[in-house]
Amino acid sequence: VAPNEAANLLMNTGDYDNGNFWLIVEREPAMKLQSVYRFYTNLTGFNAVNRKFFNAYQKVCDLIVQCLVLRRSLNQGLPDVLVYSYASFIGLNSLSMAVNIIADNHTAFAEVLIDSFFDRDVYLVNAEVLPDGNFERYARMQADPAEVALFLINFNSLRITGSLDFVLSIGLNLSFSYRFIRVIAAVLTKRCPYPECVACAHVWNPGELCPCIMMIDGDRAPRTAQEWNFPEDVTDKVRALAGAGLLHGLQLINRQLRRWPEELRRCKSIRTISLIYTSLEEIPAWATEFKQLQHLHVEGKYGSRNLVSLPPDLFSDLPDFTFLHLGNHHNLLALPAFNGTPNLRSLVLAVLLSLTELPPFDHLSKLETMALAHLHRVPTVPDMAPLVSLSRFAVFRPNHICCNGFVGECNLVDWFCQPEPVFDVPAATCLDPDDPRRATIATKQIFAAFSFAVCQKSPVSFVLETLSDFPTSERIAACGGVMYRQCEIPGVTSVNGTVGMCYSSRMQVVACNVDQLFIKVRQVEIERGVGPPCDVEVEAWLGCE
Repeated sequence: VAPNEAANLLMNTGDYDNGNFWLIVEREPAMKLQSVYRFYTNLTGFNAVNRKFFNAYQKVCDLIVQCLVLRRSLNQGLPDVLVYSYASFIGLNSLSMAVNIIADNHTAFAEVLIDSFFDRDVYLVNAEVLPDGNFERYARMQADPAEVALFLINFNSLRITGSLDFVLSIGLNLSFSYRFIRVIAAVLTKRCPYPECVACAHVWNPGELCPCIMMIDGDRAPRTAQEWNFPEDVTDKVRALAGAGLLHGLQLINRQLRRWPEELRRCKSIRTISLIYTSLEEIPAWATEFKQLQHLHVEGKYGSRNLVSLPPDLFSDLPDFTFLHLGNHHNLLALPAFNGTPNLRSLVLAVLLSLTELPPFDHLSKLETMALAHLHRVPTVPDMAPLVSLSRFAVFRPNHICCNGFVGECNLVDWFCQPEPVFDVPAATCLDPDDPRRATIATKQIFAAFSFAVCQKSPVSFVLETLSDFPTSERIAACGGVMYRQCEIPGVTSVNGTVGMCYSSRMQVVACNVDQLFIKVRQVEIERGVGPPCDVEVEAWLGCE
């Protein structure tokens, strides 16, 4: 009924992203009420006239559904412990069918719960008629001695009556379990010999294709310019792991994947695509076939060509799509319309220097988070009246909408509207007072409501921010791959009276960074004893003792 709140409660993430950390698609209220009603009727309803037939039929249906769930769990590659536990549960449930339903007549209460009584009709007749002390009243005496003896022999063999029995029984069981797990692990490793596949489906596939579900590969903090400038090309790995068509997630960080291999097209059920600093240049037209896509994050790499265009109908039919992040694509000219993403909840657009227009927000009524950073050439923002669920909104770094008259008075002297020769961005021009693209009343209200995060100037100049965002060979060499070392940038730190720290900003290569906020964060971590353990030789200047 409330999946996001439940996930926050279980994982203690309620304070992250205003409670929207998980971005799970909410069902419509009518569907929630229908589910609650059906759950209630299933708990309280009962066919008293044909109870046994009804229960037997219901039990068979339950077992079929449970077996289907087990098969789905195997296909999803869930942890072995969960799969084994659920399989054991199904086995016990099947056994209980004979005991609780097909056995002798019982009350409805006994059938719904657990009946531990055995059939004792004959013994009860003797006990009712014969007096106490009569030989016929002893049930043990009336039983077949051979059957009793055989049962006791077999049953006692299962019991642990001494330390030797305990060691032998437990030891044999542990040895068998260990070998069985090793056999399964060996089979899975042989079928999918890729450490990048962190989860694979537990299905029997006689072919040679790896049944990979989740591929994750990358380096979150490259140490040298060689690792940063010439990352490993993983096109062949993606081709191999996508061949079975089972991928649900693909995440690459600081790896090279300029184009998607054709095999990725088979993965119709893919839900997450996160490509960070992969130098991706093209998203093919067949990406529109990923109808179950929920998360798309494509971060361009400084110095690479990156994305130039996107399929015009990329977002035309993505009913479960919740997250979009596009950053550092200097040559991307336009964005597709958001006419098929009714559940989009987080939108981040950053450093799209060639983008000149944002698509309308008409179909984004559930959008909760939006950030616009470094969109120099975008002079206006569409009417924001449809964004009725917006709870976080930020406009930062140079944006012409902050000073070209879109919201208030035009002020071309503002440094947000100044030309940027580093990226070949011209100065802003004032919008005409009668320009229909000027902010609507609803847009002005949203800008005012989030004024603390909209068009605010950074205490650090944009030139220094640029140095922190885009690593150069000199800044990389100044660190030698050592995190948190104090460093200098000739002609910058001394002139501006600042100090640098070797840091991996946004999962880029370790380089000299002059952003004082990162230095403050590391100092607080050392003070509170959290984060990576500090090195006295390297971080004494930060307070490490």
